[in-house]
Amino acid sequence: MAARFHTVEPSRLAFGALCHASEKQIGEGDIRASYSADRIGMGQPIRKPFRYAGEL
Repeated sequence: MAARFHTVEPSRLAFGALCHASEKQIGEGDIRASYSADRIGMGQPIRKPFRYAGEL
């Protein structure tokens, strides 16, 4: 099977920064924010998936 590549805006992969006052990530990209492996490992619900080309 041939490798497939997809182009996305770098801002969608951004780490963002933790706001200590609100305990929330500020400026985190939607693709980065959808990462759920840590939650799956802890038996917690997964995060909202991101959209690419109009699909989840």
